Amino acid sequence: MRHPLVDFAQESGMRWASTPGLRRHHVDREEATASMREIIVDDHGRLVRQAMPKTTAGFRTVPLSGKAMDALKTTEDVWGVHSGRSAPEDGMHAEELTFKGAEIQQTPRRRESL
Repeated sequence: MRHPLVDFAQESGMRWASTPGLRRHHVDREEATASMREIIVDDHGRLVRQAMPKTTAGFRTVPLSGKAMDALKTTEDVWGVHSGRSAPEDGMHAEELTFKGAEIQQTPRRRESL
C-alpha cells in the first residue's frame, strides 16, 4: 500500500516540495480545495516551516479530485484530526500536518522514506 502522500501528490498535481507542508486548516473539505500558503524546507538537516512558497505563483488554491480527498480521509483515519492553526514563526507543530510518517508522526524528508 502506498503512503497517502503519494496518492495525494499524484492526484492534486501539487509540487512534491509543497505537499508535505500542507496543514489541515488549508484544506476546504466542502469545496474540495487545498490552499498553498507555506512549505517545509530542509535547513541543514532540520525541517522548518517557511511562510512562503518558492515563488508568488506558489500561492494558489488547488482543486482536489475524489482520490485526493480519499487520501486525506486516510490520513485522518490513521492519525486523527488536529484543528490547530499556528503561524510558521511558531515552529513546526507537526501535529497540524496533514501527512506524517507512520512511526514518528512527522512529515517524510525524502521520497525514499515513504
